[in-house]
Amino acid sequence: MLLYVIPLYKEYSLYRHHRQMSNVFLLKFDQLMSLQSKVVLATACVFSASIIGYVHFKQSYDREQMHSGVLRDVETRQRRKQENIYVLQKQIDLAKQLRNEENGKIT
Repeated sequence: MLLYVIPLYKEYSLYRHHRQMSNVFLLKFDQLMSLQSKVVLATACVFSASIIGYVHFKQSYDREQMHSGVLRDVETRQRRKQENIYVLQKQIDLAKQLRNEENGKIT
């Protein structure tokens, strides 16, 4: 029976040693996972902040572009109005010239 107890004691010692090594491995693994989780959390925060920053930048850029589009439309209307006034004045001058020529031929 004594021979049987010694191998059990050795097996228990090996088991205990294995368990301690396993705990050390798990502790290091937990620390590693903690570091990995911190890295993942930091990466997710930076990524989220950059997306939010991009959306705000894009929103303000789009707003500026829309405002500049409105200004271009106002300038285009004013330019067309000036062109139309010029064409209308030219037509009025041509109509007066045509009437003067007709009156000159009649008399």
